[in-house]
Amino acid sequence: MLSFLLYGILGFQELKLSLLEPNQRSVEQVYTAELQSSPYVKMKGVPSTFTTLFGEYQAPTILKKYNPDLALSATGNFNEIESFRFPLIYPELEGYFPYTAIELPTRLDLTQKEKNVLKSQYLLVIAHTDLERTALGFYYDGKLTLATFISIGKKNMRSKEGIFSLRHDSIFYRSRMFNGEPMPYALRYSGPYFLHRGESDGTYRSHGCVRVPGIYQKWLYEHLPSSGADLRIIVHKPYEITLFKK
Repeated sequence: MLSFLLYGILGFQELKLSLLEPNQRSVEQVYTAELQSSPYVKMKGVPSTFTTLFGEYQAPTILKKYNPDLALSATGNFNEIESFRFPLIYPELEGYFPYTAIELPTRLDLTQKEKNVLKSQYLLVIAHTDLERTALGFYYDGKLTLATFISIGKKNMRSKEGIFSLRHDSIFYRSRMFNGEPMPYALRYSGPYFLHRGESDGTYRSHGCVRVPGIYQKWLYEHLPSSGADLRIIVHKPYEITLFKK
């Protein structure tokens, strides 16, 4: 299977051709040589571990289920191996995000404004899966393509809710508000609020941004268009626990 596609028109064409049912298209293989120029190797303050790539909550499962031959822990250095595999749709989330975006109102109590953007070509949805965890689902042309647990802002430093566009910022972005903290593969969605790689386990952890496990954030950054596309993100009631209906 292809690993990360080139960012640009060719990448978008290949993405469109590669969309299959979740059980047919679920795993990507990444060669660590591809990461040597990335923030996950080059950026000070970002450890080169599987926890960085997969997130604290997801890393043990991804290593055990998709990389059983690797004799490394979640805190192990990925530079010690040639390649690894990861699921675009984290398996625990297949029971929450429906396969098509138009089915989302059967799982979430969406507002009318949220329902109005469900046919966006590129759609990201952030919502609670249970009382403790929050997840992100990405729909391309209405089909679920990626899903991962994330972390949003602490209750005293809340993430902004609503419907937004996304804009690419720097791959090696650093915070201008919090002592230059690393924010790799930054995607701005409103003022100082970003999606970026950060410590994430599904719980409330950030200063207001949306923290995404590193390999998923890199994938999104490289596959989302930088301008001129029908791209929306729904941050669905992040502090009102309106859970998925399973």
